Amino acid sequence: MPDAPQPATRASTATIVGRVRWLLAIFIGGLVLSGVTAIPIEWQLDQLTTALGLATKTPDQFVAGSWQHWLLRVRDGVKTTNETAQFMGYAGDRLAFGHFGIAIVFLWAWRDPVRHRFCLITV
Repeated sequence: MPDAPQPATRASTATIVGRVRWLLAIFIGGLVLSGVTAIPIEWQLDQLTTALGLATKTPDQFVAGSWQHWLLRVRDGVKTTNETAQFMGYAGDRLAFGHFGIAIVFLWAWRDPVRHRFCLITV
């Protein structure tokens, strides 16, 4: 007769809770990082093109399809959009704050994964 499965012990439950907390910490960190990087996109593009030595270049100076051409087109597009249609920047802000809000919800599950398991269950 095969052995019946043993009920979960306190040590194994603690191990599972620890693993869930670790995965939630990584997930929450990713949400916060995504939110933080969504806010200052024009500044980030300026810093990146300066660091790569492309700050004074134009997309036309590179072969179409190259990463330099693409990066400079994105930088110029974001600058033009921010100059002519500032309201479009609100989408990035809302994206960022949405990430922050979702991260806050998962903080409850991180604090007590068993009690707040509703944050982790998908339908």
